[in-house]
Amino acid sequence: MLAAAILVLAIPQWGYGSSDAGAADGSAGDATAAAGVHIVALPASVESLELRVTLAAPADAAARSWPFDITAADGAVLETVHAHLSGDAPLAIVPIDLPPDARAIGLRASTDVAATCETGALFGMAGALSVNGDSAVASFEIQPCPLR
Repeated sequence: MLAAAILVLAIPQWGYGSSDAGAADGSAGDATAAAGVHIVALPASVESLELRVTLAAPADAAARSWPFDITAADGAVLETVHAHLSGDAPLAIVPIDLPPDARAIGLRASTDVAATCETGALFGMAGALSVNGDSAVASFEIQPCPLR
């Protein structure tokens, strides 16, 4: 039986909006923005994850390594993976075998990334989770904020 759940965060004009498609122990994840970081909750049934990160920036944007922390329910960091992006390499796909107690993945907190550009951040971010049985795809999009 094919089961899938999708959660999407939309950022119209890089403002923050979300929809909650379930609890951390359910069949779909939820997402929140806290302390300038996007976190996507992972259902307990998910064993493997494909992290897909897109940089929506001009081709001449500088290269940067974006750290994503995989955390347990208590917030302890279990593992950190990196998405290496630049304007001429705007998509990173990172396959991950999750530790059994992994319950969330999110961009490590930073003062220059936020859910909205209104905070004065350098980058805005949106996230989504698609679950299919014991595997999932966590997609994040990063976009430079206009200079003020």
